[in-house]
Amino acid sequence: MVEFATVKGRSCLDWFGRVESLKHDLTTLAKLLNVACRIGESMNVRAPPIEGMKYLGKYDSATVEGVNKLYRDDFEYFSSSYF
Repeated sequence: MVEFATVKGRSCLDWFGRVESLKHDLTTLAKLLNVACRIGESMNVRAPPIEGMKYLGKYDSATVEGVNKLYRDDFEYFSSSYF
């Protein structure tokens, strides 16, 4: 994603939201833009959210290493943790 957030190595974003805190981030964005924001009911959730990386146990160490290498720039740019 860093390819879409930078131009010639410089940030071209003044704001970005995270899926992990979508409701909060959309409300914050609406305030910044001075627009009304109504968060609708989630229609795509069938189970309560699970904290943490629920899929990590399905990856072997080579896969984790590959994901960390492939997305290293994204993890660093967006201040996310490595696997």
